[in-house]
Amino acid sequence: MTTVTISLRYGRTAAGVKVPAPQDTVELERLSPRARALALAVAASLGGKAGPIWLEADRPYGESWEHRPPEERDAYADPARDARRALQEWNDWDRWYADDTADAYWYLERQAAKLPEGWHVLGPDPHTRVADPEQPADDWYSEDAAAHMGIAVSGVRTTLKRLGVRPYRHEPAPGGGVRAVYSAAAVRAVHAARPRAHKQQHQEMP
Repeated sequence: MTTVTISLRYGRTAAGVKVPAPQDTVELERLSPRARALALAVAASLGGKAGPIWLEADRPYGESWEHRPPEERDAYADPARDARRALQEWNDWDRWYADDTADAYWYLERQAAKLPEGWHVLGPDPHTRVADPEQPADDWYSEDAAAHMGIAVSGVRTTLKRLGVRPYRHEPAPGGGVRAVYSAAAVRAVHAARPRAHKQQHQEMP
């Protein structure tokens, strides 16, 4: 188990009272790949505090010319530039008050869901990668979590909440209403950590 202790919260309560910003210790294995990369980026930042981090494009500049006419590629392509990847700074953290009862896993998954598609986390320094490039997030619905954990679908929300896992977003359900979306990595991690006596033998989902 690998943990990091980081400062994600604002140094005030929701009522505006100034307090020392509390720190949160998180187990990296309980996070989805993108949320884990965010946690590592914060841990590598000055003072371990949430702040500006750098993102790198998944594809190099040159691949943007693939669908352009040949004459444009010939006129504007630059081999030295086209081999590089674009960088951008990201600092779109939600304000998280010191007395909020939500946990750090929920918060990090929420922030990871806001990262732009086609970009991955580098870290606080644009020249240093703090984590391996993230794989695409593996989303699970209540039915997926229930099958993996060997419990009824109706018990997923309360069981995962008790284990410290909350949905990191909601989306429209096919039949109307909304449905919760969980990080599959987080569900797998908390289920693996449950007392063996409470586990049920089942075939793990791919």
